[in-house]
Amino acid sequence: RDCLLSRGLGDVYKRQVIHKPIAKVNRRWNDLVKVISDRQHDLEDALLRLGQFQRSLDEFMTWISQTEREVEEIRPTFGDPQFIEVTLAKLKVLMNDIHAHQTSLDGLNRAGQSEDADQSTLKNLNVRWQELQDKAYTKQKDLEDTLNESIAFAQEIQDLLNFLGDIDSQFASSKPVGGLPETAREQLSLFLEVYNELDSRQKLLYNLSSEDYPYFV
Repeated sequence: RDCLLSRGLGDVYKRQVIHKPIAKVNRRWNDLVKVISDRQHDLEDALLRLGQFQRSLDEFMTWISQTEREVEEIRPTFGDPQFIEVTLAKLKVLMNDIHAHQTSLDGLNRAGQSEDADQSTLKNLNVRWQELQDKAYTKQKDLEDTLNESIAFAQEIQDLLNFLGDIDSQFASSKPVGGLPETAREQLSLFLEVYNELDSRQKLLYNLSSEDYPYFV
């Protein structure tokens, strides 16, 4: 447990180290996805015009199933903000790919209407599409919530360590016990202040160390 507590210490302040590279990767990836998507749409429209509706539909449904699995495999990991940011970036790449397939969906719907395709087939297509989008957005929200909780958790630990460091410094710089009665009373008063402040943090320490705390699951 102590290793897990210390693992996130200080790391939260390094988040910006990976932020810029991830943003750059996202921009370049988005540009590439757009080029590929435009080309894919041109080819799909050509196939649809040649009467390849069923084949294009099957391929699209296969893509939906594969993308659903990829979204489901993405899981938040508590306690490590950097890892969660990387995971969130991977999800956003998938979401960009999903958005890029919107025109393919529109083309299939148009082709299905023009070819008098089974309406239940088109309905199933659109239901699966909506379910995929819902799963992706839900996963994004879960990851963003987990990231915020992880950052707050690491900050609480850092604040507690800073507090304990201040207490250590106070004890290290305190005068030896003894001397005149007035001096002893003053030392006792200062000690009680430190003790009461330390006692007030005990509940926070217990919560952070509890087996029921989500970062220890």
